[in-house]
Amino acid sequence: MQDYLIRERQDIILQRLKASGRVLTTDLAAEFAVSEDTIRRDLRDMAARGLCERVYGGALPVAPAAGPLGARDRAVDAEKRSSVACLRARSKTA
Repeated sequence: MQDYLIRERQDIILQRLKASGRVLTTDLAAEFAVSEDTIRRDLRDMAARGLCERVYGGALPVAPAAGPLGARDRAVDAEKRSSVACLRARSKTA
């Protein structure tokens, strides 16, 4: 296998991650002919840059952010208020 610079290897790892949805440390170490510790360091660096999420034995793509918790709570509260208002309106007309 070719000798890769760190960023080149990490770019290839990122491509594999996007293509397959996960990467395994053992597979990458064998593919690049480097130690598993080297791959773990790569994954740690990539995770610190927000490019992946480290898991036992490899890495996964970063989960998309669902938005700030406060915004979600306000949306749920608004939904509950509208449901309550709708129920009250129905009970008054019945």
